[in-house]
Amino acid sequence: MKVERTQEDGLKKQEWFFNITSDLSGHKINVSVRDYFSLKRESKRHAFKTCKSYEQSRWYKTGPDRVSKENVPLPKDVLEEVKQRLVAGITFDVSSD
Repeated sequence: MKVERTQEDGLKKQEWFFNITSDLSGHKINVSVRDYFSLKRESKRHAFKTCKSYEQSRWYKTGPDRVSKENVPLPKDVLEEVKQRLVAGITFDVSSD
């Protein structure tokens, strides 16, 4: 699941990608951050460029533009959006057999 937040001026953007899994019993749903990107651009005509990132598949990479998983910002409104979209996506298919 992808969640985006763009500043009003359209020059900065944050993107979070979440993995959603359940345990074998189906009693718990686990949501974890897969990737995070902080992006900016010079003007609305320019493409976004990554300033900071966390990529689960590249956890071994280091550098000034890398963020550790523990330091990925997770605002409450982003987590609430993930929760609402997850709940809204629940469907029931009850057969009458």
